[in-house]
Amino acid sequence: MRRAFHLWLAIGLVILLIAQAAFTGRPSSEVAGAMTWAMLLIGLPSSVVAYPLALAAVSPFESQGLVPYNSRLVLTLWWAVFFVTGLAQWKIGMWLVGRRKPDGAAGRIE
Repeated sequence: MRRAFHLWLAIGLVILLIAQAAFTGRPSSEVAGAMTWAMLLIGLPSSVVAYPLALAAVSPFESQGLVPYNSRLVLTLWWAVFFVTGLAQWKIGMWLVGRRKPDGAAGRIE
């Protein structure tokens, strides 16, 4: 389970680095869209909750005309919301796995 978590962390960070490297600041650029799809895929099912949270997180910047397509800061904030909800999902999952009994049995009737 820990290996999968570390793989998820690495993939999430690589997605951010690629998005920042490919960022052009043009509205026609699909960097933010591709990053969103990638984070949606690696973060399921928590990404279903992350998407509306990300919209709420970047909405204060829209009045200044800043959106994930034209601002590195907003793009990073957008990614961070997906990343934090994914971390919460992993934390809950690891907690649930840690609570299991070692033999996998709910209890023995004798």
